[in-house]
Amino acid sequence: MLRPSERYKQSLGQLQNPVIGLPFLTFSEAFRSNLRPEIPNAVYIAWRRLKAVSVGVSGDRGSLDFADVDGDGTEDWLVSIDGDLGLSRIHRSGSGDFLADWLGPGASVSKILDYDNDGHFDVLGIGGSGIWLAKGGATRQYADVTVEAELTSPPAQDVAVIDLDNEGDLDLAVAASDVFHAWQNRMDGRFLSIDERIGIQGFGGIRAIVPFDHDDDGDTDLVVVDRDGRLQLLDNLRLSRFEVADRGFGEATYTRVVPADIDNDGWLDLVLLTEEGDVTVRRWRSGLFASDLPVSDGPIDQLGTGDVDNDGWMDVLMATGDRLHIARNDGQGGWLQSEVGQVSASVIALGVTDTDADGDLDLVALTANGTVETFENEGGNANGWLRISLVGLQTRGTKNNLHGYGSRVEVKAGLHYQVQYADRPVTHFGLGSRTQADLVRVTWSNGVPQNVFRPASNQTLREKQVLKGSCPYLYVWDGQTYRFVTDLLGAAPLGLQLADGVIAPDNPREILKIDAEMMALKDGQYVFQFTEELWETIYLDEVGLWVVDHPEGVEAFTDERFLPPPYTAPEIVTTRSRRYAKKAMNTEGEEVTSKLRAYDYQYPNTFQSTRYQGLVEPHVLTMEFGDVSTMQSPTLVMRGWIFWSDTSINVNLSQGEVLKPDFPMIDVWRDGEWATMDRPFGLPKGKDKWIVLDLAGEVDPKDARVRIRTNYEIYYDMAFVSDAVSDAGTRITRLKASSAELRYGGFSEMYRPAPDGPHLYDYSKKVSIPLWKDMTGYATKYGDVTSLLEETDDLMAVFTAGDEITIRFEAEELPDLAPGMTRSFFFLSDGWDKDSDRNTVTGDTVFPLPFHGMSAYPYPNTEAFPDSEAHKRMIRETLTRWIGPDAYRAYVREGWFSKQPAVLPWEETEDIAEGGVE
Repeated sequence: MLRPSERYKQSLGQLQNPVIGLPFLTFSEAFRSNLRPEIPNAVYIAWRRLKAVSVGVSGDRGSLDFADVDGDGTEDWLVSIDGDLGLSRIHRSGSGDFLADWLGPGASVSKILDYDNDGHFDVLGIGGSGIWLAKGGATRQYADVTVEAELTSPPAQDVAVIDLDNEGDLDLAVAASDVFHAWQNRMDGRFLSIDERIGIQGFGGIRAIVPFDHDDDGDTDLVVVDRDGRLQLLDNLRLSRFEVADRGFGEATYTRVVPADIDNDGWLDLVLLTEEGDVTVRRWRSGLFASDLPVSDGPIDQLGTGDVDNDGWMDVLMATGDRLHIARNDGQGGWLQSEVGQVSASVIALGVTDTDADGDLDLVALTANGTVETFENEGGNANGWLRISLVGLQTRGTKNNLHGYGSRVEVKAGLHYQVQYADRPVTHFGLGSRTQADLVRVTWSNGVPQNVFRPASNQTLREKQVLKGSCPYLYVWDGQTYRFVTDLLGAAPLGLQLADGVIAPDNPREILKIDAEMMALKDGQYVFQFTEELWETIYLDEVGLWVVDHPEGVEAFTDERFLPPPYTAPEIVTTRSRRYAKKAMNTEGEEVTSKLRAYDYQYPNTFQSTRYQGLVEPHVLTMEFGDVSTMQSPTLVMRGWIFWSDTSINVNLSQGEVLKPDFPMIDVWRDGEWATMDRPFGLPKGKDKWIVLDLAGEVDPKDARVRIRTNYEIYYDMAFVSDAVSDAGTRITRLKASSAELRYGGFSEMYRPAPDGPHLYDYSKKVSIPLWKDMTGYATKYGDVTSLLEETDDLMAVFTAGDEITIRFEAEELPDLAPGMTRSFFFLSDGWDKDSDRNTVTGDTVFPLPFHGMSAYPYPNTEAFPDSEAHKRMIRETLTRWIGPDAYRAYVREGWFSKQPAVLPWEETEDIAEGGVE
C-alpha cells in the first residue's frame, strides 16, 4: 500500500499528462465567482523625484535595508557600499530633508536586525573584508562587537538572516568566497559555527543567498545562486540540518533571485534575473519551480518587488543602467510596463519603502557614484493598504525573534488573498478598492497562529504568548456540564529535546486523581472527554477508571510528578492525619503560611520573570511542620502546577550561558543544618497535580522542615504532611471503558481562574476551526475505538488537534459502598504525546508509531513497531484518516473563517496591540 507523504503528493505533478477531453461537469457562475481572485483596481501613479543624498563613497556593489531605527515613526535607510567607509544610516529630518550618518566600514550587503532580542536594532555587514556586527542601544549609537560575538569570515558575497535551528532567535547564513558558513546565535552575545552540522559543507562559491519557505512546512529554506549562476535549493530538514534538493531549476543561469507570491496562490514563486538580463518568474507548481512567466526582456541590472499600486498584486521593480522601471502585475498573468525615471549613475541596489508614511511604497535606488535617489509614489494610496509590524515578547518570550522575521503573514480581503513572509520590521500589503482587510493571520516563526479580524490600517500586531503544545485534556461530566479536570501524558513526550541533542525520556503510564465532587452519573455511567486541543498528536493505548474505597479519615493520592528514570508503576498512596505547615516562608522572607492551606489559586511566591517561558529567577519555599514523631511514615503532599517551557526554548537555552534550568531539589533540616535529599524533587506533570514524597528517615521527627529550590515556574497552592498507611483497609476496583468513541470535537474556550492560575478550559464554549497546521500522516478513523484502549498492547488510537474521545464507564460494575467508607477516583492512561514544535524530533509527521519497549524515540533501525497480525490490521484498518496542513491553509485562503466566530479560544475582544494572554 502506498502512503501519500507530502513529497509523494508533490511528485505526482511530474506524472500528469495533457488533457485529452473535457469534463461534462459544469459550475454555476455564482460558484465560479467565489473561486476567482478580484481583478486589480487600476490607479494612476506618478513618480516625483526627490533630492538625492550622497554617502560619499562609490562602488559597484551595495545594498539597501529599511527600519525605523530612531523610533520617530518613519523608516530609516541602511545604505552600504563595499569600501573602506561605506555603511550609512539615512533618516528624514523634521523639515523633510534626508540626512546621512556614518555607521561603520563598508559592506557589499548590510542588514538591520535585532540579534539579541533587546529591542534595539543592530547592524550586520559583509563584504570584501569579511563580516562585521554592530550592536545598537538606547542612544542609537553602535558599538563594534564582531570580536566579542566570535564572528569570523573570509571575503563574503551575501548573507541571510534566518533562524537556522528554529528556536526563536536570528542566525546567520554567510555566502563566503569559497565556502558556506552557518553561524548559530547562542543568545549570550556569541555565535557558534555549525558548518559541519548543517550538512552542506563544501558548498561554496555562492553569489546570492535568500531565505524563504518554499514548501510552506514552517521552516525556512534557502535558495542560492551558485558560482556558475545556477539555482540551488537548500531544504531545511530541521534540527539544524539542510540538504541540497532538486526542484526543477535546470541549467539556466541567474544573477538575482527574489521570492514573492506573484499569482496569489499562497505559494512563494521566484522572480529571477537571468545572466542575459531578462526577468522571469518561476512559479511553484506540484512541488517544482517549473512554470515560467516572462516579465521583461533585458538588459536588466537590478531587481526588486513591491505592491506599488496597492492593488494586492506584487509588482516587479527593475533598473537598466541609470533608468528605473516598474512592471505592474495585472493579476491575469500579464504586466504593465512603465518607466519611473533616470538617476545619476548606474543602479547597484534597489528597494521600496514608504518614505513619507502616506500609505504607498516609494522607490529608492543606490547608484554606483554613492548617491541615494528617491522617487515618491503619488497615487498608489488611492487603493487601500495595510502595514503590519510584528512585535514579539521580550519577557517570557524567546519563542520568536523580536520582529517576527520568517513569520508567514496572510491577508484576506473579500475574495482577494495574499501572503508574505516578514523579512523586515514592517510588511506592507495593498488592499485594492477595500479600505479594510477581513482577516490577517500571522503564523509566527515558531508555528503559533494569531488571527486579527477586520484590522485597521497601519496595524501593529503584538505576539500573544500561548501554549502551542503541552498535553491532552481530560473533562468529566459533573451533573451539569463537562468540567475540566487536568491534562494528561505530561511525562510521555515524544521527541522532546531537553537540550540541543538531548531527548527526554518518556513514561507513558500514569494515574491521576479526580476530585470526588466532580464525579456525577450520566445515564448510569461516568463519562469523560479525552481531548486534544493543542498542536500535537496523541498515541493512546489504554484508559481505565480506578475507584478506591477507603475508611473515612483516610485520604487516597497518587504521585503526579515528572521525574527522571528509572520509573516505577504508579500506585495509590493512602494517608491520614493531615497536618499543615506551622510556618512557611517564600524567597523574599515573607510569611505565606495561609496561602498553602487550601487549593484556592493563592500562591506563596511572586516570581521575577526571565525572557524564557517556564523559567524564572531562582526561588525557594521553606515550610516548617514541627513535631511529626507520632507519624510512622511522614509524607509530604502538595498540589500545584507548572508553566511549561517547550523544546525550542530548551534548545535555545542550551546553546548559551545566559540561564540554565535548575531542576527542583528539596532540602531537609537535619542536625541543625540543611541537607539536600539524594533524589530530585521533580516537577508537577502539568495542571493541578498532586505531589507525594516519603519523608520517613529524611526529616528530624521533632522538627520537620523542608525547603524546595528551583528556577522553574512552578506554582504550589497547597502543602501538608500526612502519615502514610499501608493497611488502611482500602479496596480498589479497576474499571475498563464500556465504550470509547473518537470524533471531531473542536477547541474549548480558555480562561484563567486567577491572574497566576493555570490555563483552564470551558468545554461548553467551543469553536470548530482548523486552529493548527496538523502534522502529516494517518490518524485513527472516527468511530468506535473501545478495543484499542482495553489493554497496554501497542494497539492504539492516534488522534490530533480538535479530536476527542468520549469514554464511558459503567457505575453498575462498582461494589456498594460500605458504611464508614468513602470513595476516591483515579483516571488511568497509557500513551504518548508528540507536539509539532519545530525542534521536536519527527514533529512534522505522525510516524513513526511509538511502542512499549522502545529504547528511545525515534528508535534506532535495529528496533521496529510490533508486526503481529493484530498490529498490521490496526494500521491497515484503523489508521486510515489522512491529516495534514490543507485545512489550515484553506481557513484563510478559501475564506472558511467567514463562517466561524470572530474570537478564537485564546483571543480576546480588546485591541490586540494592547497585549495578550500568557
